Amino acid sequence: MEGASEEKISSVSNLVSVFENSRTPGAVPRDHGLETGHQNPGCRPPSPAEPWERPTMEEALESRPRTVSRRYLSSLKNKLSNGPWRKSCPDPGTQQPEEKRIVQELLETEQAYVARLHLLDQVFFQELLKEARSSKAFPEDVVRLIFSNISSIYQFHAQFFLPELQRRLDDWTTTPRIGDVIQKLAPFLKMYSEYVKNFERAAELLATWTDKSPPFQEVITRIQSSEASGSLTLQHHMLEPVQRIPRYELLLKEYVQKLPAQAPDLADAQKALDMIFSAAQHSNAAITEMERLQELWEVYQRLGLEDDIVDPSNTLLREGPVLKISFRRNDPMERYLFLFNNMLLYCVPRVIQVGAQFQVRTRIDVAGMKVVCARCSDYRAELKYDDNRPNRVCFDCYTFLTGNVLPEDKEDKRRGILEKGAAAGSEQSLMCSFLQLLGDKWGKSGSRGWCVIPRDDPLVLYVYAAPQDMRAHTSIPLLGYQVTSGSQADPRVFQLQQSGQLYTFKAETEELKGRWVKAMGRAASGWSPRGPNDRDLSD
Repeated sequence: MEGASEEKISSVSNLVSVFENSRTPGAVPRDHGLETGHQNPGCRPPSPAEPWERPTMEEALESRPRTVSRRYLSSLKNKLSNGPWRKSCPDPGTQQPEEKRIVQELLETEQAYVARLHLLDQVFFQELLKEARSSKAFPEDVVRLIFSNISSIYQFHAQFFLPELQRRLDDWTTTPRIGDVIQKLAPFLKMYSEYVKNFERAAELLATWTDKSPPFQEVITRIQSSEASGSLTLQHHMLEPVQRIPRYELLLKEYVQKLPAQAPDLADAQKALDMIFSAAQHSNAAITEMERLQELWEVYQRLGLEDDIVDPSNTLLREGPVLKISFRRNDPMERYLFLFNNMLLYCVPRVIQVGAQFQVRTRIDVAGMKVVCARCSDYRAELKYDDNRPNRVCFDCYTFLTGNVLPEDKEDKRRGILEKGAAAGSEQSLMCSFLQLLGDKWGKSGSRGWCVIPRDDPLVLYVYAAPQDMRAHTSIPLLGYQVTSGSQADPRVFQLQQSGQLYTFKAETEELKGRWVKAMGRAASGWSPRGPNDRDLSD
């Protein structure tokens, strides 16, 4: 009897699957969600059953889509709620734990996800490759660029992730845990970064070649109209890998919340959740990087694709128009500025904007840069970027550029950017100590400097000769710099690097070096204290 009952349950499950997967040609599905979670209808009270005609299995599995009526579905549900079928419904007093229900949902959504990855990799990708090879109507490389590394993602989930989840759920009675499984496999989820980073370009290529190549469009249309595609477009299916890791994070977070306090899987599951979060952050970082590079490329095009202007390592901070006031003209002249993390581009708009919008007039490095000086300054110095012509400059720039020190009564009393006290006390600074200054970059500044990141200027490093000095001999805007360890021979050495700029430091101890690396790294990312009680940057 038990065998017969199990056979009936299996048959009904197959019929329900046929119904779920069946679509009439041209019909629009009621739910266009990209991921189909398992919905357990639960046990319903008996109701008068409508006439129920059970089709043969051969009819149910016909390749031609069948039309399944609401009446048929209603009678099927009533049949499940009556008689011997009720034995397959769990008793309310013996329902499975919440954590197992979540694992079951994880497994079922993973099965649906692998089916869609199969559709992307083994159907869309392979059919388009076959057409490209036979007809030569579109390049194979275009197809590979559209699908990126979908084959690797599909193989990982089909051959490793899904089987591991299935085995663990099958052995749930003896091994009620999944944290260790996800910990082992989570690092491989970082392969999604390549897919996510390529997604926007893939969507553009797909749209371009769908319009451009009839054979390309014919293959996609044919597959999209098939039952396997579920009336969804290729674009819908391609979006699923982008959304999958956040789905893992939500399910695993719910799983951790439902675990009892003494559950043996709690520690492993929490660690697995942290790893999934890291993988999600990795994908988010890839999206951010993609957006940054796209923004750089647009600037590059607006500047006329000039060499050595926009580097992939640069970050555009701000851009906008300015008006130049000239002594020789009454009307102001329109100019445009691009501020990067390492340079300022001074541009003029092109009258005839064919291709480029702007012409670069001047490129100014921002390392140690001060504001372009006001009319009230009486000092002039020759500026290299202006063909060595005399220009109005402030007293600090005049002293630096000419080497002349004027009498005190002629000094510009306004404080320059380097006229900031060394802030020797920890109360006025976020980080300060002596550091050894290595390399030719420092010139005659000396081999040792008092380095400070002030609390009121938390994104700039000031280097003084001594703690009591009121004027720094160097300032470095830290935003956008990369902080790296220097020579492996000395663990106390570290470096600041950005494009062509490189500064090398050596701390007195390895512990102090670690604090400086953390402090500069946080400043380089744009962190600043939100209040007077915030600790220093290295905490």
